[in-house]
Amino acid sequence: MVPESPWWLVRKGRYEEARTSLISATTPQPDVDFDADQALALIRHTNGLEQSMDDGINYIDCFKGVDRRRTIIACVVWLTQAFCGATMMAYSVQIYREAGLSEDGALNLNIGQYGLSFIGTVGSWFLMRRIGRRKLYTYGLITLFGFLMIVGGLGVISRNNTGAAWALGSILLIYSPIYNFTVGPVCYAIVAEISSTRLKIKTVALARIIYNLGGIFNNIVVPRMLSPTDWNWAGTTGFFYAGLTALLIIFMWFMLPETKARTFAELDMLFENKVPARRFAKTNVDQFSGRNMAITTERDGSSSDGEKPDDFRKEVV
Repeated sequence: MVPESPWWLVRKGRYEEARTSLISATTPQPDVDFDADQALALIRHTNGLEQSMDDGINYIDCFKGVDRRRTIIACVVWLTQAFCGATMMAYSVQIYREAGLSEDGALNLNIGQYGLSFIGTVGSWFLMRRIGRRKLYTYGLITLFGFLMIVGGLGVISRNNTGAAWALGSILLIYSPIYNFTVGPVCYAIVAEISSTRLKIKTVALARIIYNLGGIFNNIVVPRMLSPTDWNWAGTTGFFYAGLTALLIIFMWFMLPETKARTFAELDMLFENKVPARRFAKTNVDQFSGRNMAITTERDGSSSDGEKPDDFRKEVV
């Protein structure tokens, strides 16, 4: 029942099939003026623009030119899911038990955790449209870092303190919806949008491989961290993932651009002109000017770093 991707069909020169695919994948809305021919023309223009920038569509091309930056961002964004402490949620019952909670208490908190996670995921659908990807991802990580530090601190004292054990469980309970409001689902939007359309399949595959490698690492070390007969870290595992999360926050702050409300052609021009990640949201792009005459300016007349607009305005002719 799923129509073929119109982007793939355009790359194969099957334009009429691409138009049919666009129509079948679109739900008419009374307040939305959708023209399949215009949408198809934009896809063809974007494909042509990317061909003029770099005609390669092999895995090695993911690491050439501006696509290297896009591939690195996609890989680290997906790796973040594995290294921001979310693995602790999968072992939450064991963490609760090692922290000193009863079997019934640990199970009840675990059930509540998944219920809140569901609510968080649904809420992210609306937050992404209003707030954007960069803010949700970066500030979500900052919030998770704070919770992980608290979890680590409570893990130090909870084994001999029932109140601290319940506090640790409550923090992990709050961690779950925050993760699913931000990092959990937003990751998939970023990975899908950050790559060029001609290399999207390969970029997503590479990013998923990196995530799986992170998962292998977690599956090796986390059971040892939590086992009372091995490392016996229990709640103090939060300190380990807080350290990793701090490194990820630094990466996102300087490397993760805002992709909200951008066409793929606009993103291509922004990457091609090496626009800093923090200025993506404030930069105007003429996506129809072609590769050799792209004009980028600050949208509101000021840069995000307090520089004068003339410091950033540039023309590439």
